[in-house]
Amino acid sequence: MSKEAPGRLALVQAYMNTVDLEQGTDQLASAEGLRAWLVERELLPSDSPKAECDGDALETAIALRESLRGLCLANNGERPGPEATEAFASTSARLHLHLTARFGGPDLITLEPDEEGLRRALGVILTIVFDALHDGTWDRLKACASDTCQWAFYDHSRNRSKHWCTMAECGNRAKVRSYRARQVPAQAS
Repeated sequence: MSKEAPGRLALVQAYMNTVDLEQGTDQLASAEGLRAWLVERELLPSDSPKAECDGDALETAIALRESLRGLCLANNGERPGPEATEAFASTSARLHLHLTARFGGPDLITLEPDEEGLRRALGVILTIVFDALHDGTWDRLKACASDTCQWAFYDHSRNRSKHWCTMAECGNRAKVRSYRARQVPAQAS
């Protein structure tokens, strides 16, 4: 579809795109789906207990994904509701993180997950968001402006003006709808 985000931010982009609103598919529809996705990306060891990805863990993972989508809609000029901010605060509070100082290195202070297993995996996703906020790449990760899509894409444009994941599909549909809406009043006269 669209170009991938740079570096580790591509993982956050892929995480947000585990749901396809247009197709009605969700890779995280079950605890096993969540576990498989995390194991495939080496965020969770393959020998981790299956019970670790229970219903509560799945709920936390989906809440994190959807709150990140709300933040990426904000990156695209949309105004997310207060529920997106509240969900992000609530979810991140459950994923214990701490600051680590590294003296003499390029990253003097980093954010690290405190826990193991699934909570660590989700914490890693949050640390990538934190790093992207600081390196200036976060505001280019956007969610498609189409309500029926909201696919996460990375805006590589020079002026950061992309609104849709692809101009050929979502952008074209939006422009056709806008054109038709402008034609209706003209025809009524």
